Amino acid sequence: MFILFFIVHWYLALFFQTFFHHRYASHRAFKMNKFWE
Repeated sequence: MFILFFIVHWYLALFFQTFFHHRYASHRAFKMNKFWE
């Protein structure tokens, strides 16, 4: 049970880290308008 919780927590942390990093990197690179167009 503890191992399952640890794995889920690790995957969530990794997902959020990559998601937010990609999101902010994309916005800074393309600016907001070019990203939506």
